Amino acid sequence: MSRWGRGLAAACLVTMAAACAVEPGADATAEDLRSAFGACDGSPGEGASPAEFLVDTVQEWFELSAVEDAVRDPDGDRQTFPATFETSDGDTWVAEVHASYWPGIDWALANGAPVWIGLEEHGGDDYVATVMVQAGDGGIVFPGECMDASLDGPLHELLGDGADAVLAQLPYVDDAAARDLLGVAELSS
Repeated sequence: MSRWGRGLAAACLVTMAAACAVEPGADATAEDLRSAFGACDGSPGEGASPAEFLVDTVQEWFELSAVEDAVRDPDGDRQTFPATFETSDGDTWVAEVHASYWPGIDWALANGAPVWIGLEEHGGDDYVATVMVQAGDGGIVFPGECMDASLDGPLHELLGDGADAVLAQLPYVDDAAARDLLGVAELSS
């Protein structure tokens, strides 16, 4: 077989493997969801600590009940598009969402799992800074590209065995309580 033929055969096998990837079922564990929705093709990059990110970047949490309208697929270099959400309290909210968050959001809504979006504001527009899903085993997962390496793993290491219980409280507490839960000092003025 020629080098070109071997390359084509290898590309076909990779494509077939990706096409055969199985989406986690309704009984998926947090570890299943991390593997399916939080993988990283490269380095997650650098930034604030995960705990600081959650208290300094995320300005508000909303539990979702539905997605009314959304663009889910990337378009060239553009990865973020507006979506209209219905929250668990019946309100609608429009925010920009990165394409890598959709598989986790869609899985959660399709399987009746609690899912929250953490919003941040830039120039008057709302952006989904992160997504948090609670798996059937009670584990908390942050779906999205590289989220396992940049948020999930470090937060679970920082918070230890009680990490999932602590993280599940974040959407329901104010900034001061979130800082206390995550061990992040108050910002000085």
